[in-house]
Amino acid sequence: MFQELLNAIFSDETELFRSPSEPDPGDTVRIRLRVKNASAQRVLLYISEPEMAILMHKVSSDLYYDFYEAELVCLSNKITYSFIIEMPACTVAFEKTGARVLARDEKPDKALAFSFTPGFHVPAWAKGAVQYQILVDRFRNGNPDNDNLETWTVNRIVYRGGEDASDYYRNKATRSKKRSRRGRRKRS
Repeated sequence: MFQELLNAIFSDETELFRSPSEPDPGDTVRIRLRVKNASAQRVLLYISEPEMAILMHKVSSDLYYDFYEAELVCLSNKITYSFIIEMPACTVAFEKTGARVLARDEKPDKALAFSFTPGFHVPAWAKGAVQYQILVDRFRNGNPDNDNLETWTVNRIVYRGGEDASDYYRNKATRSKKRSRRGRRKRS
């Protein structure tokens, strides 16, 4: 039952939930949030910088959901925002990664917030385009003789997965041995 409440909370950065979705400085932006019908006592639009909370008002309801809305006037600085939903049993934050229960006096995480920069517009050619990022250090090392391990240990590059490049190359032989041992066991 409680998971249903969390799953019903939704917003994104499309025109339906942020209008206009790419505002200019001085524009009034309407931001919306959907919650399960009759589940919220109070809904706040939480702006990270400068830190403030704007009370959102229920603007419509249907059989399943209530829709809350707030408006703000954009300046030229980047705006990061999340939602705080006060329910009878707990307080919930809704961020880009979804809904989560907040501990007492905890605030939404700015790193997980929705954001936009007034005046920035995605070029028409990029809208809906699929883009690839190629990380060449993740391919098979075809020639170990041309590896510059000194550079990796001096300029440690830490990847989001927690493994930096110097550890990758240092532990590569260990991983290869483990894989070959696993392969032998499967064949037996």
